[in-house]
Amino acid sequence: MLKAVQVYAILKGRGYVEPDDVKAMAKPVLCHRLVLKNAIMAKGQAEIIIDQILNEAVVPSEENLHKG
Repeated sequence: MLKAVQVYAILKGRGYVEPDDVKAMAKPVLCHRLVLKNAIMAKGQAEIIIDQILNEAVVPSEENLHKG
């Protein structure tokens, strides 16, 4: 994941990674790694699960680092 995100940032013309780079690479890198119990019911569910995780994740910022 780290290398994929770094390459993605470089392809976008940056030498640094942004949170949106991680979000962009999450599905291509992680979907096939999820092992869901029922393969028939799970078709397409991996992307939905990753979307839910990404939507709930808080991106670190100066503002929310100082909230206690």
